[in-house]
Amino acid sequence: MIISHKHKFIFFKSKKTAGSSIQVTLAKHCGEDDIITGQYQDGIDDETHSTGLNMDKFFTKHPHPPLRETQSWFIDKFGWETWFSYFKFGFVRNPYDIAVSRYHWNKRGKDTSVKGFMEWTKTDMDVTDKPYIYLGDGENVLDFVGKYENLQEDYEYICNKLNLPAIPLSNKKSGFRKKKHYSTFYQDDDTIDRVTNFFREDFQYHGYTFNARFNVKKLHPIIEPHMMELNQGNNINGPSLIKVPDWVENPLGKYYLYFGHHNGQYIRLAYSDNVEGPYKVHHPGTLKKNQTNCISHIASPDVHIDEESKRIIMYYHGDIEGGQKSFISWSSDGINFETNNKVLGDFYFRVFKYKDKFYSIAKNKNIDGIVYESDSWEGEFKPMFNLLPNIRHTACIVKENILFLFYTTIGDTPESIKVLELDLDTWEPKRVEVLIKPTEEWEGGNLPFTKSKPGSSTVYGGGAVRELRDPCVYEDYLLYSLKGELGIGISKLEMLNG
Repeated sequence: MIISHKHKFIFFKSKKTAGSSIQVTLAKHCGEDDIITGQYQDGIDDETHSTGLNMDKFFTKHPHPPLRETQSWFIDKFGWETWFSYFKFGFVRNPYDIAVSRYHWNKRGKDTSVKGFMEWTKTDMDVTDKPYIYLGDGENVLDFVGKYENLQEDYEYICNKLNLPAIPLSNKKSGFRKKKHYSTFYQDDDTIDRVTNFFREDFQYHGYTFNARFNVKKLHPIIEPHMMELNQGNNINGPSLIKVPDWVENPLGKYYLYFGHHNGQYIRLAYSDNVEGPYKVHHPGTLKKNQTNCISHIASPDVHIDEESKRIIMYYHGDIEGGQKSFISWSSDGINFETNNKVLGDFYFRVFKYKDKFYSIAKNKNIDGIVYESDSWEGEFKPMFNLLPNIRHTACIVKENILFLFYTTIGDTPESIKVLELDLDTWEPKRVEVLIKPTEEWEGGNLPFTKSKPGSSTVYGGGAVRELRDPCVYEDYLLYSLKGELGIGISKLEMLNG
């Protein structure tokens, strides 16, 4: 821990989150009256001791002072006004990863087998192994909580905030753990459940999940309400991203991002020369409702490149007599689309190809999902079977014979993005896990927890909600709707082994 009067910050150091590295690096900038805790390290010099800085008795030999005691002590000594004026920050880490790291630390590299870890979770996990949840009276008391998974980036943000040079961090503790993803130590559901229950509060407040297949690094919003035309920013949803094919002449940009409005009169389009943005909205849009037989709206684009025919294909949905249905349209330039108004199936079509067949996942009213099969892009899509109750939008990627189906579920608190693995040869589900939850402020992570509902989150008198919706996967990126339906965000998506 560091309390720096010189730079007006408080660093709360939690276990197994690179706290020693951060502390040692920040200590180099501290003044004579600043307070720095000691460090327990095996075989490594405590560099904070060599700075000659003042060590307050309250913190002597206490590398991880409890937050509430520290807050109370600080306020008694320096006052509430000083407490609120200091920039307070700390770091967290996925508790599943922390458990594995703590296991290796306790064992000092000996008998660190998977079986040994599973037994250790039964008997030896201790309350002192828990990371901080940084709460005081139920509220987050810190100004910024960084992620171990984004360590250098978040550390640089802190340094920029404090007007300090962002010296690259290095590992200040001896490592007993070989570089191996934490998921390899969780070989049964009982082990996962024990760690989940042990760190329940940390999962709740920091949004971590058991990402055995994917690692997600959240980036930033790319479409926000202020970018839209007047009265068109109150609903933004359903992203679909492509790289513009070489055969398109004079494109607006290298990437086209299609998206919708819950009551959309046209399919929207934004473009950029960088997949991560910035994006500029093409306000004329693309396919118009008056080009279709739909009654009140069109939305939910699902866009693909048909290289064989040099077409950009876009599935979309709209309302006709008999309910909401999906249709197909096509374009040679990605802007001007044609449609034949042929009904393909239920709404929210998300199409993928496996072997010589085309498949679609759609929404069966507000009941569940439905799988269709076809021989071609625009052929007859025949219903096969239903799956996943209360499903909303989906996204599909295929790796060998496995379908990774990204989706959200209506009724979740909060609605979050999940991924289901399906064997495409048998259609048997292999596993399902929560991928990401709304934790960042730009995602709605500062909003109250509420149970999600069918339909629009904003059009019918609602506002921003703590929900993620409408996943879209493009190569190693995940896009999704923010705050319910009030923007589009982008994150890096890394597939892990196993």
